[in-house]
Amino acid sequence: MMKMPAYRNSKAKCIELAQEVLKAHREKPEGGHRDLIDDLLVAKDQLGRPYDENMLMAATIGPYFAGIDTVAASISFLIYNVLKYPQIKQVSTEEADGVFSTDVPNLNDLKGMEMLHGAAIENLRMYPVAPFTPRITRKEFEFAGHRVEKDTEIFFAQTVTHYLDEFYPDPHVFDPTRFAKGQGKGVAGAFAPYTLGSHLCLGAGIAETQMILIMARLLHNLDLELESPDYTVNVKATPLPNPGRDFYVRVKQRRN
Repeated sequence: MMKMPAYRNSKAKCIELAQEVLKAHREKPEGGHRDLIDDLLVAKDQLGRPYDENMLMAATIGPYFAGIDTVAASISFLIYNVLKYPQIKQVSTEEADGVFSTDVPNLNDLKGMEMLHGAAIENLRMYPVAPFTPRITRKEFEFAGHRVEKDTEIFFAQTVTHYLDEFYPDPHVFDPTRFAKGQGKGVAGAFAPYTLGSHLCLGAGIAETQMILIMARLLHNLDLELESPDYTVNVKATPLPNPGRDFYVRVKQRRN
């Protein structure tokens, strides 16, 4: 696959994008707003050396890939869940029509769509894009009778709590009202699709915004339906959880 023209063309475009981003940051005037790329350009590795061009390219393009793959999978699951339940679809469509009735919606407008916002958060609870996370231990410890040494690479499943009854009753039921306005995201620490702590995913927040905005626009513009009301999504892991290639949506008609 890596030798096919389509792949090589896409790779070249990604490299070109990273080069343009790095060039723009190297040439921008001093004193402006700093971001992650600016910090990378002056950062040093563990040995005190500046990062080489390959590392800078990877760090520049990495968030781009992460934002596309993860949000695309999450939106696919959100489309499935909204279309699966007629009441959720109806209320979400009414909310979407409301926010697009005058102008481009702002962040407060998106959060004000209580059903669709709740559906997006519930979607992340039931279908987290990163159900486990790699880390390196800072000190040795014992867990469930196993000794883990310092500097050991481990994986921890931070979203196990998403399906525990003590945190989310009837966890296999899709229920956007769990996250109704004023109820937050449940028990502190139980909701962790982006992990927790100082290494919280940088995409937390903007991912939800993308999901809600894109879903609202789809509902406002199109009348969508699943191929069959009885269809149940299958979760694939290639490499991240997604609905797989057998997930289809039918456009009944254009609404706007």
